[in-house]
Amino acid sequence: IPEAVGEAGVLVPVGDRDALAAGLARILDDSALRARLVAAGHRQVAYFSWRRCADGLLALYQDAAASRRCG
Repeated sequence: IPEAVGEAGVLVPVGDRDALAAGLARILDDSALRARLVAAGHRQVAYFSWRRCADGLLALYQDAAASRRCG
């Protein structure tokens, strides 16, 4: 889910418990990293608003309707 996380998290390989533990330790031990992740999270959340979701769904329906009329 890198596209959902963006720069707002520390990504680790799926199923790699050691990498997960190391990532969590980095976040807990590094206050500057935590602050950067929090700030990035506040920016990232704008991509997942209900308004943006509704606008995207409406555009999808409009494209589908237009292609049906043309095709």
